Amino acid sequence: MNALAATIPPSLDIDFRDVGALADDRYFPALAALREAVPVYWSEYQQGWLITRHADVQAGFDDPRLSSVRLQLNQLKAVPPDQQAQLIPTISTYVPLWIINIDGADHERIRGVVARAFSKKVVDGL
Repeated sequence: MNALAATIPPSLDIDFRDVGALADDRYFPALAALREAVPVYWSEYQQGWLITRHADVQAGFDDPRLSSVRLQLNQLKAVPPDQQAQLIPTISTYVPLWIINIDGADHERIRGVVARAFSKKVVDGL
């Protein structure tokens, strides 16, 4: 637990597994209280960070250190770049193109296509 989290009442930690809370807006007051107390918070429920201020979220999206591309590149570092095509041709060709490994406009374009393919109407039709 980080030092900031130790000062926050556990009641402010939000359990997003309660999907019913989304339907009746129960999360909004909790998120507002969390944003007032500590806008960047380690959540034990989520086992991840909750970032509740728009400016902080935007800064995270704009920071290349937090890019999903960075994660993909770290995974491929075990194989020298000049040997990737020969030793791991499928991975080096296709993994960089996965939606989780791209950012920005390319991610949004592909996400739009995927969202249409898995719309409620399409899924109900299956």
